[in-house]
Amino acid sequence: MVSIFVKNLTKTYQNRVKEPFLALANIDLSIRDGEFLTVVGPSGAGKSSLLRVIAGLDQPSAGQVLYGNEPVLDIPPSDRGVAILFQDAPLYPELTVFENLMMAAKRADLPTDEMEAKIKSLAIRFQFDARLGRRSEQLSKGERQRIALVRSLLYQPRLLLLDEPFTGLDPELRFLVRREILSWHEQTGATVVCVTHEPFDGFTMGDRVLVMDRGRVQQLDTPGRVSEYPVNKFVASFIGYPPMNFLAGTIGDDSTGFCFLMETTVEGSNPFTIGVPPALRERMGRTVVAGIRPGEIHLDPDIRSSANGFEAEVRRVDRFEEMAFVEVTCGTKSLVVRDRSEYVFTESQRVRVLVKRCVWFDGETLERIG
Repeated sequence: MVSIFVKNLTKTYQNRVKEPFLALANIDLSIRDGEFLTVVGPSGAGKSSLLRVIAGLDQPSAGQVLYGNEPVLDIPPSDRGVAILFQDAPLYPELTVFENLMMAAKRADLPTDEMEAKIKSLAIRFQFDARLGRRSEQLSKGERQRIALVRSLLYQPRLLLLDEPFTGLDPELRFLVRREILSWHEQTGATVVCVTHEPFDGFTMGDRVLVMDRGRVQQLDTPGRVSEYPVNKFVASFIGYPPMNFLAGTIGDDSTGFCFLMETTVEGSNPFTIGVPPALRERMGRTVVAGIRPGEIHLDPDIRSSANGFEAEVRRVDRFEEMAFVEVTCGTKSLVVRDRSEYVFTESQRVRVLVKRCVWFDGETLERIG
């Protein structure tokens, strides 16, 4: 297996009008030997560009890539022990699925009977064993994606790079493929880097999660720490469903002590009074942003139940199984609440909004406070 070191990596492409486009900007990254690293971020974040440079398919404009202690920029991709799966990985159309997979298995230099047994075993696990005799034009997009993934696994790579491996898969197959990739990783100990635009996949699969935006690393940490301690407002907004709520305001004080004074168009509305950490007490009068996960909010139908929180109106209720997603408004401010109580909220109902926990961001830099 192999560890990967990316040092001061920059990649610039020429766009259609021949203007330079900065895809990667001064990336420093260490991927541990045998680690499963997931890379998340919106479209255009630089995720696929990073994979292509690590694989050797693209040369960086500046910087270095090392496998262990070995610089690899001058080593062809075919000699690096790498397998890479793209979103639309092609199969040889003139060959059957079995023949496509046999070509990959031969690169692993296994006896023929062992190759055939391994192909059949993987085909059963990834649920396309009935398609082994078909050609690619007879397959669905999801089937081609799973077959291309198995082809990558048959190479027995020391480094597996996955670029959106769940494209075209329905929820049941996504669950299956996630499970089998993790099982393969556990059995082989190979280093895996998986790019996905779906935070759920990234956070359920990765030992660590790399969050990217506009060609730059925003945060690299364990899924739990990225979720609980996002370094900035972008990371916080990208993670979770529904997304985090954000309320702008200032730090002030009233008869109860320090509090968050929410910006609102409702004259005379109560301040948003919750526990203010010590780091905020030095910011009296300054703008801050409160980040609140939908599951960290309690809605009380008794609007006089507490002096804390603030009063709001229910605007919309969407129910899904045992949960309700409730949108409430206070003036121009809107929040989405994930409610698991048995109480049935109705549109236009007045409620009291009580916040259990906040993540605080500087109002100017949007970096996390504390």
